[in-house]
Amino acid sequence: MSKKPRNSPIPAALPTDEPSISMVGKIFRSLGCLGILLIASVFIAIFSTLLWNWASAGLAHLGAPHPAATSSGMPVRPAVYTPVVDAAGILTTNELRALSTKLQEFEHASTTQLVVVTVPSLNGNELADYAQQLYHSWGIGQRHNNNGLLVLVAMQEHGLRIQTGYGLEGAIPDATCERLITNVLEPAFKNQQYYDGLDAVTTQLIQLAQGETASFAPPADTTLSWGLVLLIMGLLLALLFRALGSEALWGWTALAGTGVGFSSSGSSSDSDSSSSSSSGDSWGGGDSGGGGASGSW
Repeated sequence: MSKKPRNSPIPAALPTDEPSISMVGKIFRSLGCLGILLIASVFIAIFSTLLWNWASAGLAHLGAPHPAATSSGMPVRPAVYTPVVDAAGILTTNELRALSTKLQEFEHASTTQLVVVTVPSLNGNELADYAQQLYHSWGIGQRHNNNGLLVLVAMQEHGLRIQTGYGLEGAIPDATCERLITNVLEPAFKNQQYYDGLDAVTTQLIQLAQGETASFAPPADTTLSWGLVLLIMGLLLALLFRALGSEALWGWTALAGTGVGFSSSGSSSDSDSSSSSSSGDSWGGGDSGGGGASGSW
């Protein structure tokens, strides 16, 4: 009588030498070399753009001409309406041009003369006295309308001043000027966003001069936005390193980097073209009684 064979246990599967692939690794492997090259190229392009913008801003500050000053250190009165006089050199050429163009267009449409002046120092003077002397000596606004506005920045003293002409004291009272300094200029200047602050406050002054309401909202903090972009880039790069290995990734980024280059548009020499206005005949007759407000950052 034959014996039935015993049921032998099924042997367990032998461990394989192939390492397990994470989900991130599967995604990147499915993309293939072309996808990795594209991602690496995007990273390099973003970083290159940030570096180029930073370098361009520094060169623009170095190359920007500084207006002449009187013996007392106060900027010389322009011969024609000049909406932005950056004696402190805190604006780039492009920023100066953009701000000047906006204020000139407003002056052409309304005859209201809004002037932004930055100075390195008040030379021992009080901010309000300096602003009044500057306003009176320049004659901001038209003679019969006194429709002038002055935004003054003193860098060494961290002083901020908005001064109104007689004709705009009703539309832009002192309390409104104080709110604009506190809510718009001070936060921007604390973050060294000089152009953003001046652009935002002049826009709201224009709205008020036209009988509209102002939002008193500060400009967006772009520093945090760029920091978030760099953080996300760092996390994605870390995932790439972990999924593909450092040697493969560096090989792909080096290959992708050969196709990335810089291109800069040459800056034209018309930086002073925005410093004149066709309304030069009406420049230099306005006056102010000291209305406005002061602040600091």
